[in-house]
Amino acid sequence: DGNIPTFNEIPDVIEAVIREGGKYLPKVPTLLIKDPLIGIAHDLVKAAKEFVIHLGVISPEVGRIIKSVCEKFKCMEQSKDNIAMKNIVTKKIFEFEKAVTGKDNTDNINFRLDRTMQVKQALLEKANLSNVVTAADNGVFESDVLLTEHQSNFLLNELGKAGEGVDVPPPSLGDAESTAKESTAKLKRFALITHVQNDNKSAEGNWSVQ
Repeated sequence: DGNIPTFNEIPDVIEAVIREGGKYLPKVPTLLIKDPLIGIAHDLVKAAKEFVIHLGVISPEVGRIIKSVCEKFKCMEQSKDNIAMKNIVTKKIFEFEKAVTGKDNTDNINFRLDRTMQVKQALLEKANLSNVVTAADNGVFESDVLLTEHQSNFLLNELGKAGEGVDVPPPSLGDAESTAKESTAKLKRFALITHVQNDNKSAEGNWSVQ
């Protein structure tokens, strides 16, 4: 119906877009994942499959503890340390890739870091915690691991997220036809508009973020 969020609601909209960013990124490709355990001893295969099945799963008790803690702390907000770390990670990757390729890969770098965040949010969703705590958007996985786009896509496939996203192509390396700022701005505008429109339709004008 054309309604837009009020000024006071905008922070909640941005928070929701960040938390649910995977819905607004290019679709996660469906990968044909060959079984890497063929020829491996049965006991090892069983152990490995148990690990994959329980990826992101936590016990009910741990879940209750986390939810209890988040009643006292702002678990849905990014800390200043996370923001600072992501800026440093982005800067270091940019400097390295610029030196190696001679191109501005900012858009591709941001996309890879967004995919990493998507993996972390998917893990929280599997643990039924995505509504009480947001992942650390600091650019890394497991504290110090930089995921490639393919690694993120592999993990997202394992977490049942294949096909999630929108029908737009991922950014290419050193795309000379559109600057990183333009592409990033377009994605954020699309995410914001889509989120607002969907909520307006479902809430009939009573816009809110859950």
